[in-house]
Amino acid sequence: MLEWLTGIAKIDANKFTEEFFATGSLLRSKTEPSVIIQADRKTFTEYGYKISISQIEEIGMFGLEDVQEGLVRELRKLVEKEGLKLACLLVTDIVTHDSMLLAVGDEEALENIEYERLGPNLFSATDVVSRKKQLFPAISRALKTL
Repeated sequence: MLEWLTGIAKIDANKFTEEFFATGSLLRSKTEPSVIIQADRKTFTEYGYKISISQIEEIGMFGLEDVQEGLVRELRKLVEKEGLKLACLLVTDIVTHDSMLLAVGDEEALENIEYERLGPNLFSATDVVSRKKQLFPAISRALKTL
């Protein structure tokens, strides 16, 4: 049916889908990094350490690289301002059901995060979509060993 309709409309379904969902993308909309971090943020205390975990949902990771530096800067400000052990932003691709994790804070805690570390503050969180059921337990395990 999709093939038939796109033939009539003379559009590429994949390109249309990407453009359609890009309109709601915080990463591609030039939204201020502070607004992205605060969009869906929760603070937790675990093992006596205060942590912040934010999450945004995207269609693909397009635009993350362009704003990553600003997001890390905002996470650092949050760590300083609120005395956090860690501040994290989980960027979840709702199509692939994978995430990228930006994390800032205590280096030993960062080293204990069980996801593949791609850079000083960037982790690949394959198959992670839930902050509560997947990310928080992983962060908890990283803090437990401190």
